[in-house]
Amino acid sequence: MLFEAGGVAALLRITQRLGVLDLINEIVPKRDQGPSVGHYMVLAALNRALAPCSKQAIGDWYDQTILRRLWRFPKSRFSSQRFWDHMDMMGEEAIRRVEEELIGRVKREFGLDSKVMLYDTTNFFTFLATSNDRAKLPARGNSKAKRHDLRQVGLALLVTRDFQIPVLHHVYEGHIPDVKLFPQISRHLIDR
Repeated sequence: MLFEAGGVAALLRITQRLGVLDLINEIVPKRDQGPSVGHYMVLAALNRALAPCSKQAIGDWYDQTILRRLWRFPKSRFSSQRFWDHMDMMGEEAIRRVEEELIGRVKREFGLDSKVMLYDTTNFFTFLATSNDRAKLPARGNSKAKRHDLRQVGLALLVTRDFQIPVLHHVYEGHIPDVKLFPQISRHLIDR
């Protein structure tokens, strides 16, 4: 069996250097049973960066990477439902705390210059069923990808000029136009 190694190892090393897994587990602890919240979030980030797939398929992807040998969890531990269970543990306050601490670590570790920042918004479509009323963010709006048949989620990012490292994000309902969003979050951007 062939394993994906290079990209996974490189990105995993960066997460280790920054202590991402332990940081998440410190802020969002759980009982010591199977993969931690940090494992799920790091796996999702690595997958999104290297070979994006659905949460249903992520266990299969994990099983074909060196993570299987390093973490020693069976792929069945990374089912779609377990992903959502662990993601639900990451509330807005926990995400904010992880983001703030992680940005500080990135600045210190890599010497990022945060004097000049760039702000942009985008949106991305989802395949969530229209009948799914549990998800509050996805909504029909002006899709930049021209997928008006699908609900979308908006994403505002503040990044460093050098290397475009994200230092702040804001996820918002897909029907809110960019022009209306900026006044709403400008204070948030300044405070951070």
